[in-house]
Amino acid sequence: DRMLRALDEYVIGGIKTNIARNARFDEETVRMLGQDPDRLADAADRAFLTTPEKAAKVIVAAVEGNRRRAFIGPDAHAFRLLSQLPPGVYQNLIRMGTLLGSKVAR
Repeated sequence: DRMLRALDEYVIGGIKTNIARNARFDEETVRMLGQDPDRLADAADRAFLTTPEKAAKVIVAAVEGNRRRAFIGPDAHAFRLLSQLPPGVYQNLIRMGTLLGSKVAR
């Protein structure tokens, strides 16, 4: 019960699992993303750095340490930092990152 309550407070980034690799995309999503599904899965493999084991260790340590929050993975830390910026700056950085990410994935 304590673990479930604590998990409501966690910020989890991309975890390296087979979820993205095994995802199915409908034609509209593929068209909207402008990417081949296999390339999207490859990009997710490169982007998601945190293993499930590492995520579990961070969560358990946070619960045992009675911390309100735990940031799982470097991407979660990056979003935490971005969220502290003024909205205009935050939105511009997200847009630039999205554009850069779509160029790298091609």
